[in-house]
Amino acid sequence: MMTTDIGTNECDLHIVYGKNYIGEEVSPLALASVKYIYTDLTDIRKYYIRLGFHLDEFDRNNGYLDFGFATLEEFCEVNLGLDKSAVSRCINVFREFSAGNDRVSIGNYESYGCAMNLSERWKNYSYTQLVEMLPLAPEDRERVLPDMSCKQIREFKKQLKQKKKTVASTQPEIPEDKPVVMNKIFDYGEYLRKSGIVRQNYIKSCAQLKQVSIDIFDNRGRVILDNCWAFVLEQTGGRLTIRMVDSFDSAPRISK
Repeated sequence: MMTTDIGTNECDLHIVYGKNYIGEEVSPLALASVKYIYTDLTDIRKYYIRLGFHLDEFDRNNGYLDFGFATLEEFCEVNLGLDKSAVSRCINVFREFSAGNDRVSIGNYESYGCAMNLSERWKNYSYTQLVEMLPLAPEDRERVLPDMSCKQIREFKKQLKQKKKTVASTQPEIPEDKPVVMNKIFDYGEYLRKSGIVRQNYIKSCAQLKQVSIDIFDNRGRVILDNCWAFVLEQTGGRLTIRMVDSFDSAPRISK
């Protein structure tokens, strides 16, 4: 990977193209994103939040497609030397701990902090500590101190997990006709700011508005799902968000 800085000309970037590249001109936005990413990597210890921001932006804009790659992860592995897990961790740390999540009062108006900066709340924590804290609920993150080592944070997570198992084993079973009531109202904007296990935990924690039976067919009338029960998390405008009652680990993901 080349060494670059913000003053590097986009035309001088040394980028390896993927097998899907057919010689079309790459968009200036995609080239600029790659330059910013390369610049952030010159000091990843210092610029990891900024790197997460630019990786997330590059992914949302499908910039990797311009260079002939099918996914962000493929582009990063070839051009940045970052594997799928490293990319996911960096993006999730940005989404969870950047100042973009902080509400800031400006006169009579409320806004958010700069997304490319680390939140003041977490300024005394290292990147590796924040990675360890990703799976934790917000209230549990507050119990992690800046002077705790990664090993101590992992031990803290084990204790929390064991405590939850103990509590669950002592609680009476909930009848099937009385589903567990969650306490978070689904927010699409908050959902988009999360990914991976953090996103999964968010979906699991959202309150259901009602329970429905659904049937889904493809455009040829073939059954994809039928007589399956699901919880409605949100029904607004043209979007319906549901969480299935059962898991579908072996089912293909349908995405449009």
